[in-house]
Amino acid sequence: MQSDTWNYTNWFNGKPEQRILNWRRYRHHISDNHLEHVATDWANCPVISNLLQPDDPQDWPDAWTLIGGGSYDDVGRALGMFYTLYYSDYRHRDDMVLKCYMDRKNHQYLNLLFCEQGKYMLNYSLGEVVNTTAIEPTAILINTLTAKDIKI
Repeated sequence: MQSDTWNYTNWFNGKPEQRILNWRRYRHHISDNHLEHVATDWANCPVISNLLQPDDPQDWPDAWTLIGGGSYDDVGRALGMFYTLYYSDYRHRDDMVLKCYMDRKNHQYLNLLFCEQGKYMLNYSLGEVVNTTAIEPTAILINTLTAKDIKI
């Protein structure tokens, strides 16, 4: 039995089966401030370069494959945040939208999770919930995905 002080962000470590079980415990542990918890905790995930293509969501893994695999890039982190909120008791889960932008000014992709009817976004500034007005006007929208478009 885990102690009350067990850190629920341990789902990033261990064998695939253990990561999935710990992620489940983590999702059930979140009871308030869902966006803040998810933004902060996913900021600690191990990140690699170029695992998932931002413009090819057909090849994105389902939640259990993503978490079990334990490898995340910027797209994978945004997708992991989406899955975490979707499978928790987050009451706005049906309003979530993943959007990918190409920020021409800074020459980078922005893989963002829009929440609460587009008012807030995650994965823009690591570990923070940000108002969606922060996106540069020069950023070009590449794709928009909802739960219907992702392997739920």
